[in-house]
Amino acid sequence: MSDEFFINPFVGYSRLGGKSEKVASGYEDQFKIDALQLGTFVGYHYNIFEIALGAELNHHFEMRQRSFTSTAPGVFGWQEFEHNMFLRDLSADIGLRFVSNFDHFLAAAEAWFGVTPMEKSEWSNLVSIRQNNFRVLVGYRIF
Repeated sequence: MSDEFFINPFVGYSRLGGKSEKVASGYEDQFKIDALQLGTFVGYHYNIFEIALGAELNHHFEMRQRSFTSTAPGVFGWQEFEHNMFLRDLSADIGLRFVSNFDHFLAAAEAWFGVTPMEKSEWSNLVSIRQNNFRVLVGYRIF
């Protein structure tokens, strides 16, 4: 392999989530999913720039919903629920990463797209859960 091409494995932890818009009745909710990530980037390094394709496998630990809803007539409050029954243990994503290196500092932009559903098949007619996310990273490389 040439010095310009590289393979960069990684392990990480992520918390992803989203929220609904508040409706006229006052209801709104938030979802959070915790996962351990194992993946790799394969890319090309030129001068101070890198471009890479990535693949990752996610092991999901927990899915929680927090809802702001009526707890009694005219009374609103936050309630929390666990929804692990909907969630598969594993999902996979593909990604694209652009990096600019300055000495040991880096600035990067990533886009990740879910290629497998996160919901269990028996719930797929009721819910659809996919992970798509975009990240901007600023960091320092030790090596």
